[in-house]
Amino acid sequence: PPTPIFGDVSASHWAHDYVEALYNAGYVVGCSTSPRLYCPERILNRGESAVFVERGQHGAITDPPYPTPSTATFVDVVPTYWGFGWIESLWTDGFTAGCSSAPLAYCPDRQHTRAEGSVFFLRIKNGSSYAPPPGTGIFADVAPEDWFYDWAEAAYNEGILPACDTDPLSYCPNSPLDRAWAAYMMVQAKGIVIP
Repeated sequence: PPTPIFGDVSASHWAHDYVEALYNAGYVVGCSTSPRLYCPERILNRGESAVFVERGQHGAITDPPYPTPSTATFVDVVPTYWGFGWIESLWTDGFTAGCSSAPLAYCPDRQHTRAEGSVFFLRIKNGSSYAPPPGTGIFADVAPEDWFYDWAEAAYNEGILPACDTDPLSYCPNSPLDRAWAAYMMVQAKGIVIP
């Protein structure tokens, strides 16, 4: 068999095909170049997710798609932050409303959850103005009053992210989203063919 692209994603890793498909399509470069690593179990933070989403929206780009603004939109993302341009582009594209509105903040270093990932990757698939259909209550751990109620069901129904348990059917919406699952979601959202 061919040598894996990433030293920490062996051919037997469940996400191997998804990670390598994303790499081959130019969407990811990994977490380290020497040695080349992907860090599949590392939890994706909201700053990193901005890069994932913008590449999902604009293709295999190496830099943020829009010119860097002179003033920051979010109080907690200063122009010197490594992901400033990516987060500002995410805002420009209408993919995020931030993590709080007063003051407007993004929480770039906060761990990304499965619920948040559902929103981002559904919008990658369907466009930034996408709104999910009303949920029907299929998950034991997702209540109608949860902000992600409709999003979780739509992500599940569209094959973006599977349930975390089947008995009872559960979504684990507040569980952290790692880089392996983010790769899976990107492949599903973009319709990338797995060889």
